[in-house]
Amino acid sequence: MRALITPEQIETVALLIPEEAPRKPGRPPKSVRSPIDIPKWVKEHLGHITITERKARGGVDYYVLSECPFDPQHKAPDSSIGQMSSGAVFFKCFHNSCQEYDWKTLRDCFEPSKALMSDNETTRQDVDEVIDALRESTGLPVIEVGGTQLRDIVSTVLETLENARGENGPLLYVRGNSLARIVADPNGRFRPGIVSAGAMPEIMSSATNFVRITQSGCVGVFPPESLAKAIVNRDKWPFPELRGIVEIPVLRGDGSVLKEPGYDEKSALYYHPAGMVPNIPENVTKEDAISASRFMVDVLSDFPFQDDASRDNAMGLLLTTVVKELVGLVPITLIDAPTKGTGKTRLAQLASIVATGRELPLSPEVRDEEEWRKQITSLLIADRPVVIFDNIERTLCSGQLAAVLTTSEWSDRVLGKSEIIHLHSRTMWIATGNNIRLGGDIARRAYWIRLNSNLPRPWLRDSGDFKRELPSWAVSHRTEIAGALLTMALAWFRDGKPAWTGRSLGSFETWSRVVGGILQYCGMTSFLTNLETMYEQTDDEPNQWQSFFGAVFDAFGENTSFSTKVLVERITGDNALKSALPETLGDIGDKGFSSKLGRALRKRRDQIYEADEGLIRLEETKPDSRRQKTQWKLMFSKSTGNGNNPVNLPVNSADFSYSSQGLAGKRGVRGAWGADEINDAYEMEERLAIENEGRP
Repeated sequence: MRALITPEQIETVALLIPEEAPRKPGRPPKSVRSPIDIPKWVKEHLGHITITERKARGGVDYYVLSECPFDPQHKAPDSSIGQMSSGAVFFKCFHNSCQEYDWKTLRDCFEPSKALMSDNETTRQDVDEVIDALRESTGLPVIEVGGTQLRDIVSTVLETLENARGENGPLLYVRGNSLARIVADPNGRFRPGIVSAGAMPEIMSSATNFVRITQSGCVGVFPPESLAKAIVNRDKWPFPELRGIVEIPVLRGDGSVLKEPGYDEKSALYYHPAGMVPNIPENVTKEDAISASRFMVDVLSDFPFQDDASRDNAMGLLLTTVVKELVGLVPITLIDAPTKGTGKTRLAQLASIVATGRELPLSPEVRDEEEWRKQITSLLIADRPVVIFDNIERTLCSGQLAAVLTTSEWSDRVLGKSEIIHLHSRTMWIATGNNIRLGGDIARRAYWIRLNSNLPRPWLRDSGDFKRELPSWAVSHRTEIAGALLTMALAWFRDGKPAWTGRSLGSFETWSRVVGGILQYCGMTSFLTNLETMYEQTDDEPNQWQSFFGAVFDAFGENTSFSTKVLVERITGDNALKSALPETLGDIGDKGFSSKLGRALRKRRDQIYEADEGLIRLEETKPDSRRQKTQWKLMFSKSTGNGNNPVNLPVNSADFSYSSQGLAGKRGVRGAWGADEINDAYEMEERLAIENEGRP
């Protein structure tokens, strides 16, 4: 049975319900808040940035911006402000570098706070008092976040950072195309560190105070991440250049000595002494230089140099540590011996001790070009002054290593990113091994120190045979060693830099003249005189290619063209060809062998080798259509000559005559002609033809 409620009862209950209190004037409820007028907001707060297009899609209005407020390189239509039908607003830039920016970040950076727009002078006065007190208590300037354009606050922060000074001098530097700072390892040794956007807030906070003005007053805040990224991603900064860090006094480009610790504007180097600073006399003479060189010869006397050239080259290696900034590019140093335990690594580490006061970690050789590239970039980022590739087992052949030897600036892609980093190349490169073999362009970018103890087990020599216990003696006497090297260099420079009479190494002429001049000034005249011997004993690549081409000629016979694919197939089934393969090609079973062989053949196209009975040249036959493969043909001429004055060099393939005897036995290769020598020979043939025209 249901109970019925009468109207009188309902009225009685209604009287018990309290009346709703009147709403206080001010902020309207969220449900009735007016939506933001996006075009008006953009015009008021984003300055020169405009809306290029309005799109409606899925109940959302998209306002495409002419450029991203956080990165002006991101042009329309990459960034936009979206507004949903409910009035909710969001911001989006489709570049990965702007993924963390949202509508709140955009408003925080570009929209003035309500407190600053207030006409209440007391509030502004209170804020100024808080800022003054903060500035006085910390000794740092104060920067207000919000209420200004990003470009303006970036300019203010850059100016503040430019004037800031840390314990080690300037707070920030420019290294290549990156921001850098000086950091210390656990042992107190300095190295340059690349500044990332993640590290930038802490750096900014150490130089200035950041505050935000809110309705409740002035509050301290962390530096905005958007500001950090904007500064790091700039392409230009007002900070000093940092080329590297040195731990020993060095000669500047003008011949003066960098000996005052700290940042040096002349050389863009930072000098952080490792141990005691050597005493460098103000007025050095030739007698001082000769005396210093005798001391250095005595330091090196425990090493079993094969000849005077190797000893003088070792002296040149140590001299390079103090004149590197003066000479620029430096070739790689090869230190080898017929047997292990002869002292190769110990000699290499002597250069490390002079440069840094300690033995540096050894670097292993790597197998492929990609690994070479990664390792070189990592070592240059670390600003390693001396790099030692220890115990080279395979043929030392790397295009990446050859490239870094002849450039003062190295560029590479940052691992895991699509960014390119530029680095100064200031490193001295050393390779050690037993009977090192060279390939590619390394031979012409190297010089040689040969050790030979003439003992079957040199590591068993009696310790009493040595004057000094290296390397520990060198560490404790580094000051005397560095002082002697600087004395030799300074005396030569201040005596007018007497010219060296030796033969310079191509691509390293300045280094050859400076180091050779210093050594000759001190009475050492054998610097670089063993280059020809080094080429003969370490670089047998021309001989290997001559042997290979001879075997190919015997396999294909006279006047036969072949493609790279056909050549690979023939090598697979021909033991003579397989055994004649140059070492730099690797094994025929290796992945990508065919492509590697094709590139090697193209690199040697028209290159001429001199054999005992004539000349040999690889000629490329252009295909008749795109679908046909490139054809190769080996041309042989009985004409003979030498590398400097070729005689009767054929102008075209018609001038070549094949020999039915083949080329497999013609192994006495004495050198290879490059493109310049070939062109000179062609011009000589043309002149001779003109002169002989009309003669009987």
